[in-house]
Amino acid sequence: MIKESLKQISFLTLITLFFFVCGSLYLLGFWSTFDLDISNLVEIGEIPQSFILPFAVSNSFAVLFFISQIIVSHTKKDELVGKIKDDWPSKGTIIILDMILNFSIGITFAVIISLLSKYNLNPTYWTVSGGILSVLVAFKLMGLPSTKEILPDETIRLYILIILVSTIVMSYALGKAKAVKIYTNKEIKYITAKTDNTSIEIQPISDTIRLKLLGFLGSKVIVSSLDNKKIHILHQSSVDVLTIEKVEEKLPENQKK
Repeated sequence: MIKESLKQISFLTLITLFFFVCGSLYLLGFWSTFDLDISNLVEIGEIPQSFILPFAVSNSFAVLFFISQIIVSHTKKDELVGKIKDDWPSKGTIIILDMILNFSIGITFAVIISLLSKYNLNPTYWTVSGGILSVLVAFKLMGLPSTKEILPDETIRLYILIILVSTIVMSYALGKAKAVKIYTNKEIKYITAKTDNTSIEIQPISDTIRLKLLGFLGSKVIVSSLDNKKIHILHQSSVDVLTIEKVEEKLPENQKK
């Protein structure tokens, strides 16, 4: 009974740690885009909440691969590749496939790094890079002896690994992608904050001093100028009325930085 309780506590601790790591990566990816140090702004309870979107995306990846694995496992081998030996894949084939996988991971890293400076402000770059890297790393971990020992079933092993790896990698990638959309003014929510003493008013759309909403951190509201040069931190408790205006239309080119 005691051993089971200890195992349960250990498992819950790992899960909690996993949520905090993923949440931290999402927040880091998002707020680092604006060069904002949030260490003194973020509340501890907010960190694990930020993993929800990456976790949902990772589950989508995992479900697709899970379904494909089920289809393959219930399909006769001769229907897939013709007459093959019962001992396929052989040891030599496994080694070759592992070498190809290692090479693919290395090339992917190299390509991602080489394209970073050019596509740093492209949200598609972050999501696609994160997705491809997640799948490759998950397949690499799938073949490790220790992983096979812990999760003997191949289909379940692939499903869990894709969820774990994708959630970690996509936490940073999705945070970065969302921030880039706001940074480049492709996704804007304008904000009006009125207090007893002052007011930040919404200006005409042609006026570049309008303030856009970056997000909320605990009791703080973070807003920025369109050129991302000025960031304002407002306390929600000091704001009487907070109005958020979502903009659908495309901004003029001279307002995009």
